[in-house]
Amino acid sequence: MAPSSTKKASDDGKKHRTGGLLAWEEFSKTMTAQLKLEKPNQKGSMRQKEIRRLWKKDPTNPNRIEK
Repeated sequence: MAPSSTKKASDDGKKHRTGGLLAWEEFSKTMTAQLKLEKPNQKGSMRQKEIRRLWKKDPTNPNRIEK
């Protein structure tokens, strides 16, 4: 008989994402699609730079600093 596993069902060895990381991924995915439509000739690096700039001001960013 094989030894029983002591791992929990939710413990699959992967790091669990936090709310901030999930918010960033969702924002990044949405903004990438939107910017590709608005500016189809924009380079990917410039698009990512703009997304990071927009993320700093976005209300869904849990680390946003209001000025």
